[in-house]
Amino acid sequence: MNMKEDKPFLTRQITEIDSTIPQADTINTLFGQISNCISDLDVNVGRVLQKHEADFLNVYKGHMYNIQKEMRLLKEKVSDDELKRKRDEELKTLEKERDWFRNEALRLDKICKEYKRNLEIWKNKAQILEEDRKFMEHQILQVKKQNLHLKEGMESQRELNFSGEKSWIRPDEMSRASVPKLALEEKPSSQYFSTIKHLQNQIDIQKKSIHMQKAVHANYFLEKGQLEDFFIDCIEEVKKDIEKRKNSSRLSSATTAKSLGKTVQDVSLNDFTSVDKRKVIEMIACKDEVLRSLKDLIFPKNYESKTRPNTGRSYGLTHVFSTPGFGESRNVIRPSTAPKGWAKS
Repeated sequence: MNMKEDKPFLTRQITEIDSTIPQADTINTLFGQISNCISDLDVNVGRVLQKHEADFLNVYKGHMYNIQKEMRLLKEKVSDDELKRKRDEELKTLEKERDWFRNEALRLDKICKEYKRNLEIWKNKAQILEEDRKFMEHQILQVKKQNLHLKEGMESQRELNFSGEKSWIRPDEMSRASVPKLALEEKPSSQYFSTIKHLQNQIDIQKKSIHMQKAVHANYFLEKGQLEDFFIDCIEEVKKDIEKRKNSSRLSSATTAKSLGKTVQDVSLNDFTSVDKRKVIEMIACKDEVLRSLKDLIFPKNYESKTRPNTGRSYGLTHVFSTPGFGESRNVIRPSTAPKGWAKS
């Protein structure tokens, strides 16, 4: 094969072949096309690379957009979860504070009820003492009036006796009758003084009785009664039955095991049904002490049998001062009116 060389070896470029070769024109044409194709190969490869790079960048942009969108959604989800977690924690904190305030309110309400009950007790005690004070003031005024009337009557009687004896007794007999007359005058006077002394003794006795009644009433209002203990015992028994009924009604073993740790203190008044309340009343009514107390309230004993006998044995006194003992202080009835013997002033 003979070819024309335009350049030296190593850098030469074959442009065409010898025309003596068969189909040289076709070969030269194809050779030219191949040469053109080879010369345009870099351009075509660059175009393809640019196209692929553009497609890759478009796909990359779309993929990154999707990734950014997913990241944004994940961030929002994480933010929502964090917000929800914070809300749950805040809700738990608020629930704990609510429970604390509720327990504190219940405790303060219990203390307030106890103070109110003590206030009512002290009000009743103060009212009783005020009534006793007024009664004793009235009695003291009546005694003072009675003493004043006795003194006036004694003076008037003395003047009458002196004027009557002076009108018919002779002077020579005045000296002889002076000693018996003085004895007669001293006799009613001694009776009056003994009456006054007796009344003063009765006033002192009544004052001591009032002090004793004050102490008894204070102990009575402050101490817990036996009937209240019976009532609390009945309530506790019914609470135990309610707790047993609750435990038997639960189905799951876990809930049952958890509920076994509860105490009777967890049972509230709302858990009591009408049957439970009726059961409490029946248990209270079955107590002998309750029946005995009801009998004493319905058929009270005669108060007059517990009073002291009349100590005003003379001088027209009809008032009776009674000093009941400590055991009788709850049934004592304070007299509301003045004695009959002292009503006349």
